[in-house]
Amino acid sequence: MWKIFGQIAGIAGLSLCVFLILFRDVIREKVFSKLDGNQSYFVIRLFLVLTWSIALVGFGSWIFINVQVNTNKNDQQSKDSLNKKPVAEFRAPIDRNINFENLSKSKTIKEKYQPEHNKMSNNNLHVSKAVDIKSETNSNNNSSFVQLNNENNKFINKNDSDSIDPKSIVSQAMEDFKVIHHSGVSTSPFNFGRSVNYIEDKNSLRIYGRLKRKLDKKAIQYIETYLDDKSSITRWKAMRLLTYFKYKNSSKIFDYWKNCSILPMREIVKIAIIPLGDSAINILVNISSRDSSEKLRAFAVEKLSQYINTHYHKVSVEALIDSLFDNHSNVRNLAIDGLSKSEDIAPLIHICTVFNEKLMEEKLFFNVLKKYCERFGKSKVLNIISSIKMRKKEKTIQFLQSN
Repeated sequence: MWKIFGQIAGIAGLSLCVFLILFRDVIREKVFSKLDGNQSYFVIRLFLVLTWSIALVGFGSWIFINVQVNTNKNDQQSKDSLNKKPVAEFRAPIDRNINFENLSKSKTIKEKYQPEHNKMSNNNLHVSKAVDIKSETNSNNNSSFVQLNNENNKFINKNDSDSIDPKSIVSQAMEDFKVIHHSGVSTSPFNFGRSVNYIEDKNSLRIYGRLKRKLDKKAIQYIETYLDDKSSITRWKAMRLLTYFKYKNSSKIFDYWKNCSILPMREIVKIAIIPLGDSAINILVNISSRDSSEKLRAFAVEKLSQYINTHYHKVSVEALIDSLFDNHSNVRNLAIDGLSKSEDIAPLIHICTVFNEKLMEEKLFFNVLKKYCERFGKSKVLNIISSIKMRKKEKTIQFLQSN
């Protein structure tokens, strides 16, 4: 530090010396007597500016040179560090007794060598083998007995950073998976004023990308363990990650839905059932009849309508018939629409029952009858209407006959 101050002081002193010498020569010439006040002030100021300009240029040059030298040193150190070979150390156990004459009580032997063909890594590793040798004197024969120290006989590879622990990788991913928390955002009549959590797709996709790159499908079995966690948020995060991997364990997904009491967390089931195919029908049937959310029930009914003319026809029809008596008209209308696509005319009886209990508007009921007439013929529909007791029966028959 004193060296730097000395160099700066030297430059400053040199500038001051130059100023004084030049100013002295100007005074000797007695030019100031020939100049007025403004001209004299201008000459003195010019001397000061020029002198300090020289000082500043010198100081700037000194800074530039020092920065350049330090940069060159750093570049050289970086090159030297890149050229260094990584070192791996291990302590090699030796399972034999070694007798040495004239051996001191405790010695350490170190051998360093570089193997010609190291199959452990593509890098050339410097291997250091250290053997700790302790000598003990035998009082009977006065010979030195050497006992090898086998402690810490472990191979330590400093390039072993690529070793993968799937459990710790998944654990870290679950910690990095953020759930955004907002307070007082919900406008639902059941959750008004309460805090609302949601998952940000950008963050969840980034976590999935990391697991996909490091573990691929192997990550599923470790993420699956978090579905049994006590925290509903942890289970939610685990299910979201599993949906990215196209998780197909229908029983686990069903258990997740059954044990989840928070609607935003249950709604992830809508995505989770996509890869299940026909295995999802049992989950859909339960959601359509048991879920507390009208939106989820409507979703399940709409999906069940797709199975109306498949080999799951009976199961889907029964579920849709149960949904005809739902408390919400949206769910009932979706169930009616699904049943009207059936290739079986039997569900019409249940639709008439809904109409009788005033759970269905007259206009909608007549539209459904019209669809059944187009599909099965007017005579079959009239036979069913005539065989059951229902309100506005005469008006209904009159409507069918006129159309």
